[in-house]
Amino acid sequence: MFMKGRYLFLLTSTVLLFLVSCGVTNQKLRMSGVQNYVFPDIYDWNVKTGLFIFHSPTNSMDVAYGFSQRLHKKMLTRSLFKTITFVDLQIGNDELALRKGKELGFDYVIYGSVNERVFVVRADETKPFVSMSMKILDTKTGTTLWYIDDSITGDAPMYKRLVGMDTYKDYPSVMFLEENLITNVVNFLAEAKTKLKRQLKQ
Repeated sequence: MFMKGRYLFLLTSTVLLFLVSCGVTNQKLRMSGVQNYVFPDIYDWNVKTGLFIFHSPTNSMDVAYGFSQRLHKKMLTRSLFKTITFVDLQIGNDELALRKGKELGFDYVIYGSVNERVFVVRADETKPFVSMSMKILDTKTGTTLWYIDDSITGDAPMYKRLVGMDTYKDYPSVMFLEENLITNVVNFLAEAKTKLKRQLKQ
């Protein structure tokens, strides 16, 4: 049942991304900006890192699984760590993340939460919203290296959905917001990596 749910989620994701690329309307996004609550002086990027499935307040595994997979893929493309492995296990607290990370042989572990909502502004208008928080922990010391969060709201519909014979209706794409949010957070980490490396050389 769970695998079937994942298959359906991936299929839906593909369709949504296709619709976004083909039918994007006037995109207006509001991002809160990455908030970082921990500022490490020294940060070793040449490590083995495990990324666990994020927790979702709505207890939606499809939302959490898909978001975590896309975050993992984006981190891979930016080569943030020596290795980063997607772990098919949902984690919701530091203690469990550190214990499982040690058992699996990771130097660092990443876990967090993702929340998706669609606000009804009027009967004919909705606004999608996605927020996330994320921790990066050192399994050897138990230290929280990074604790960051970010959110994004769509002020305009993202694609048009066919609702009748030759009739389209603007529809908000949460998937589109997720992609922007993930890109923003990963870019933040990549820039931080560059700055910290530069500081260590001085």
